[in-house]
Amino acid sequence: MNYYKSWLFNGIPVFISTAILAIKAILDSWLLGGISDHYLQAFALVFPIIIFTNAISLSLANSISGTGAKWIDKDEVNGQIFFLWLIVSFLIGLITSLFLYLMKDFFIAFFNAEEYYDEISGFIMMLCVFLPFQFVSIPLIQISRFIRLFKSFSLVQIFCGILGAFISFWLLSVKTLFEPLSSIVISNSIMSILSFFLCILIIYPRFSDKVDKVKSIDKEFLWRGISIFSSTFMVQLIAVLFIFYLTYIISYQSKDMIGIFAYITRVEQLILMLAFAFINVILPEVVKDFKTVSRKVLVDLIDKAVWFLLTFNGVLVFLILIISEFSFSLIGDSNLENLFLISTIWFMGCVIQGTVIFYSQVLNVILAPKIAVKLNVVRFLLIGFPFIYLGSHLGNELGLTVGLAITHTLSWFIYRFKVKKLLLYDIR
Repeated sequence: MNYYKSWLFNGIPVFISTAILAIKAILDSWLLGGISDHYLQAFALVFPIIIFTNAISLSLANSISGTGAKWIDKDEVNGQIFFLWLIVSFLIGLITSLFLYLMKDFFIAFFNAEEYYDEISGFIMMLCVFLPFQFVSIPLIQISRFIRLFKSFSLVQIFCGILGAFISFWLLSVKTLFEPLSSIVISNSIMSILSFFLCILIIYPRFSDKVDKVKSIDKEFLWRGISIFSSTFMVQLIAVLFIFYLTYIISYQSKDMIGIFAYITRVEQLILMLAFAFINVILPEVVKDFKTVSRKVLVDLIDKAVWFLLTFNGVLVFLILIISEFSFSLIGDSNLENLFLISTIWFMGCVIQGTVIFYSQVLNVILAPKIAVKLNVVRFLLIGFPFIYLGSHLGNELGLTVGLAITHTLSWFIYRFKVKKLLLYDIR
């Protein structure tokens, strides 16, 4: 089987659709910077909150994916379980919204962001309103991947992403009805809700005539779903805490660096979007082959996947850096050479980070979720925190960036070693 061709063929549409979302985030940063540096800096400091909601989304997506073999195939979707997942997703969204509302003042104080209180508070409040409705799209995303509707779903996301970008532009530049950061939440929410209804139209025929034939929901299914969600969330929570700490350090840097952080993190999302797009295509192949091929073959498959990710993420970063050389002057920073060096190191670290995420997903979904949690503790608490702390104190912004790159590199070696050891352990 030509895995590379399959991954490329199915991954590119997913990447294009998800890249639209990342490009929209970059556009939002540019529009906010055009209004005022104050809004751009506030947008930089809400990045950890976005990552926190993404961590819950990923945990839910993994839980659905990990149980998908029991209720999703190419010809039939268990309607009963599908509607159960919609309800669960909405409830998780409500709980997350309540948590964000209660923690709002703590977040603002933690990020030393009292001067951005109104902007960040408005962003969180608007996020709380729309988050439950955004979460209900997650089961649809996972179903589309299982039944291989990559192109159809990607077209929906591309359409909604472009529409969301136009709504952002309209709300931020033409008709300023809301606070700028709240306008971004509104545009993202309209985009997600529209995507949900369009995907329902595509996927519903797959299970509309199967609801009366569904099997009962067994305890093993429920336990596996809860287990995958909790283990993934524990893994992601450690990463989220790391992002919170990184943003905390950034918040005490210069205002120019806070503004630059807004751009760098949004470009980082674009780079990681490529990794996630291919991981979402590759991981089902690994799950499917796990019980049907030898462990040596599986190790070879994972190695191919890692080099595939490194190659395409590396090409993307190379193109981004070429474009950045000509476009960083738009930011208005006087030290462009230093800015370009920081961006280069940061983005190359993202290339390695994408493969670490893949190894973590393999561990969490099919090998050893508890080990994935332990490795994330090592990755962030024992490696990440010390290196970015020392880097920021010894070399300010550049030192912090180098510390982050070292964290990704050391993590890559550790995760690669552990995954291979677990896979080869049972070979006789």
